[in-house]
Amino acid sequence: MKPIKKAEEMTVKEQARYIDSAILKPEFTMEDIQKYAQEGIDFGCATICVNPAALKLVSKLTEGTDTGLCVVCDFPFGLSTTESKAKQAEEYCSNYKLEDLDVVANYGQLRAGNYDYVIKDIKAVVDVCHKYGTKVKVIIETDALTIEQVKQGTLCAVAAGADFIKSS
Repeated sequence: MKPIKKAEEMTVKEQARYIDSAILKPEFTMEDIQKYAQEGIDFGCATICVNPAALKLVSKLTEGTDTGLCVVCDFPFGLSTTESKAKQAEEYCSNYKLEDLDVVANYGQLRAGNYDYVIKDIKAVVDVCHKYGTKVKVIIETDALTIEQVKQGTLCAVAAGADFIKSS
């Protein structure tokens, strides 16, 4: 999403529309998740991004608001099989109204230069999500990759039809 004006000219609410509130710490209780999700909704964030176990709770909180729901898929490592990632995406997209799904690119395969594998892996998730109107954000673990590998990972995500690229 391209900003319509400079950040310094935006209100806090306008800036919040560019923020995904990530509530992903594994130690969070459901009470913690509810508290932080509500803060993100009140702030006006674009989405609340959660682990799959929190989908039911946060989907109810975001319902009827301007804040969308986002879920992570195969987070944080990206090492599940392609079939497993596609099944996860199908489960989440078919059961919840998702704005976005964040999937981690398999950075071991990126580091090995297996770009056809990476494209196929991401595309399997993209195809499922797009069927439901859900955007896909591919997380590229930039801290574990060289500049060239990050570039190649970005090209793989684009070739697979991803909607956004995220860094770690």
